[in-house]
Amino acid sequence: MSEKPKGPKSNWAIPPFYIFKKECLKDIKAGIESGCKTDAPGGFIEWFSKRNDVYAYLMPGKRIDIGNLEDYYKIK
Repeated sequence: MSEKPKGPKSNWAIPPFYIFKKECLKDIKAGIESGCKTDAPGGFIEWFSKRNDVYAYLMPGKRIDIGNLEDYYKIK
């Protein structure tokens, strides 16, 4: 898993919907303390997935990455 790679290995996108087990709290704290790009959800999960098993669920429908208000108005 990597946050917005220049050459993606697939066409999968990951909206930031995560469910963590209680025992993962120590790793979440460690990730924040290490400065693992917590400003972008994908940056944290990339760091987390190198230390823990991470599973994906294929969600039906489409997702649109909206980076700013101008992009939002383009898709309406």
